[in-house]
Amino acid sequence: FEKIRRVTENCNQDFFKLYKLWEEFTNGNVEDEDIQPNELLVDDHEENADHEVTAIQLTEILKLKSTIEEKERLEKEKKEERKRRRLINKEEKKKLKNLRLVRKEQKKEKTKNALNVTKKNITNSDISFKEDKQNENCIQVKTEKSEENGNVLCRCDS
Repeated sequence: FEKIRRVTENCNQDFFKLYKLWEEFTNGNVEDEDIQPNELLVDDHEENADHEVTAIQLTEILKLKSTIEEKERLEKEKKEERKRRRLINKEEKKKLKNLRLVRKEQKKEKTKNALNVTKKNITNSDISFKEDKQNENCIQVKTEKSEENGNVLCRCDS
């Protein structure tokens, strides 16, 4: 019974859609007399003319039905395309966000490594205090590398 009820509802909905399309097609002039046989189609047998009109009407209805189905199919495709694009955009945003986080972590790690190298150089260096003729508060720092090159790094506190 449930299947019969659903099929009946679907048929009623389809008939209603077709009727509305038929109404649009005839510019809202759908009346009983429009459905009656057209005078041009009436021949010797009125019954035959009824069948011809019905066939013409059915042809128009089928054309309208195919038009409805085509529009619905196109709308469905558009909706699916929008959903697909939204998903792609969300995935791209996630990828960019993850990439930014990775770069930020790499930058932090690079800075941390640079600080560790600087600390290591300072602890391994030979710090000596010498009086400078120009500034008495000058601290000369000789690192291992600077000793090899013969350079002396000087930081003056004023």
